[in-house]
Amino acid sequence: MYKAIAVLAMTIMAFFIFVYPFFIVGLILG
Repeated sequence: MYKAIAVLAMTIMAFFIFVYPFFIVGLILG
């Protein structure tokens, strides 16, 4: 149970780390 939650949290964090730069560029470019 806890392992599944940890894996899910890591996956979400990796996803945000990957998407965040594109989000910032999108805000800058408007």
